[in-house]
Amino acid sequence: MIKAVGLKVFYSYLDKPEYRSAVFEIAKDPAIKVIHLNRRNALDEFISLQKATLSGTWSQTRKTQPATQQQYTLDPADFLHFLKLRTFLKRRTRYIFQDQDFHEISYEDLLTDREKTLLEVQRFLGVKPKKLFSLLVRQGDPSHTDITNYEVLREVYDDFLKANE
Repeated sequence: MIKAVGLKVFYSYLDKPEYRSAVFEIAKDPAIKVIHLNRRNALDEFISLQKATLSGTWSQTRKTQPATQQQYTLDPADFLHFLKLRTFLKRRTRYIFQDQDFHEISYEDLLTDREKTLLEVQRFLGVKPKKLFSLLVRQGDPSHTDITNYEVLREVYDDFLKANE
């Protein structure tokens, strides 16, 4: 017997007519539980999205190292725009699903304590806990040595955080 079914809804779906109506149908049903997966570190999120866009690789199931590590220089103005849009989209999502039972988890918690985080999700959903796994592996360089202007981006992020405290 199926106890839970899920789907991934990206922020951008609200701006696409082909998805928008489905999102609002979900939001109308207070019996539907919503899990909001996000990243605490917006700089890491931006870097990840930019590298996925530039490389065309959005996920992988095996850790593979490229022969030479590609270097990226990312636009600080694009990052600032991303931060502002991200803040708005997170608020909009919370507003749209305000009548749902809403559970927030972070990507970082999935990385550092996957078992505990997934157990919390299963409890939230009211399903019998099982050991879960993913075939996906983390991509990229978590130390960001492949970002030539990482320090500039870090300053933009720090300034944004201070201005929005």
